[in-house]
Amino acid sequence: MRVTIRDVAKQAGVSINTVSRVVNNHPDTNSFTKAKVEQVIQAMGYTPNHNARSLVSRQSRTVGLVVTDCTNPNTAQQIRAMQQVLTEAGYAAMIFDTQEDGKRQNTAMRVLDEHIVDGIILHPAEMSDEQVKQIAKRVPVVLINRTIDGFESDTVLNDNVDGAAMATAHLIANGHRRIAYLIANRAISTVRDRLAGYELALKAAAIEIDDRLVVRTAISAEAAMAATQQLLAQPNPPTAFFAYNDLMAVGVMAAVHEAGLCMPKDIALVGFDNIVYAPYLQVPLTTVAQQSQEMAKATAKLLLQRLAGDKAPPQHLRFKSKLIVRQSSGGPQ
Repeated sequence: MRVTIRDVAKQAGVSINTVSRVVNNHPDTNSFTKAKVEQVIQAMGYTPNHNARSLVSRQSRTVGLVVTDCTNPNTAQQIRAMQQVLTEAGYAAMIFDTQEDGKRQNTAMRVLDEHIVDGIILHPAEMSDEQVKQIAKRVPVVLINRTIDGFESDTVLNDNVDGAAMATAHLIANGHRRIAYLIANRAISTVRDRLAGYELALKAAAIEIDDRLVVRTAISAEAAMAATQQLLAQPNPPTAFFAYNDLMAVGVMAAVHEAGLCMPKDIALVGFDNIVYAPYLQVPLTTVAQQSQEMAKATAKLLLQRLAGDKAPPQHLRFKSKLIVRQSSGGPQ
């Protein structure tokens, strides 16, 4: 059985309040009594019940991190960067992976709210979520990577419109006119913004937008590979692909290789995220690099500001992307 504060008080011959003062290092505690209580605590192996303490103080020194896919190298880097900032400030993190599922997100947010975390960093799986809005009335919530419609909160975003426009314009500059875009089949802000950037670049080059070249599919290499195979089988197939993220770009690359085509001679490709192994693929991947770790650190610092009592209007930080040109789009061999 767990040793309770009552057990310690009984063994030390003091009141429960005295034990509490010792545990919380109260300055007015008698030195002899303090030493005696600490000796009993050590002997009995007592550890304070932080859940009970947090119910009283509403401070658990714990933060929730809710992400969409911890297997994505980009997300993994962000988790590590956020944990580093939070740990240095004395906070622990409870991490939930929603797997891009709104129901899983609801469960994660409910559990975090029940455990009385001090704040939450959320990579949203949905563009609309009433539960998040309600929880944000009790604890600060900072959004990273995506927005939630109608929810005014601190947000840290990549400039996805500009990033997608850069990727598409690069393919156009390399002579491509039939550029397929494999986009996530999700109602999320990044999908909306990257599609807008793709269309913006086509319009700027006076290239007619062909809806048949925009294919919505799951965010996975397998789904992207299948979609690419269908596009390549068309009578007038695309000569270039832009993928919503690098994981999907890997699927495109696999389909091109399986079809016996050469990249970039036959098919050019640009991804998005600049995941850690992008330079080491069979054909090094041209991709749009986000300032992922900088974004993550800024997000954690924003939450810490709120936890310190900052009541200023919500901040909206937007980080610029950078196009990293490699062999897959016709860059350096």
